Amino acid sequence: MNSQLVLVAIIALLIGICFGACTIFLIFTVRRKILANSLADSQTLIGHLCTVQVPLDHHSKGKISVRLYHSTRELMAITESPHCFRKGDRALIMNVQNNQAWIVPETVFLVHGEEESKEVHREVKREI
Repeated sequence: MNSQLVLVAIIALLIGICFGACTIFLIFTVRRKILANSLADSQTLIGHLCTVQVPLDHHSKGKISVRLYHSTRELMAITESPHCFRKGDRALIMNVQNNQAWIVPETVFLVHGEEESKEVHREVKREI
């Protein structure tokens, strides 16, 4: 009788260790994928809308934040647009170079529509 209880206890312990190891493996695998996505290439930010954190205009630099892959990324921002960006304004990222985002007002995207905005994006990218 005692040997059967010991055998059941050992089997239960081994099953628990196996399930625990599988759980830890899955957690590390998922976490690695999330971290890899949060450090995505800067070029993936092009075409996304962002929020201005530090005001800027065509004479000065500012700071923006963009939400991508369930994380928020902050970048320095510059613009050639005559528009003055204030804190909280929404903008469209047109290009990213040297960890600086080139932005235009969100209204470029909203007023012209998606197809025309893509054409504006191509033109700006050629100029840069």
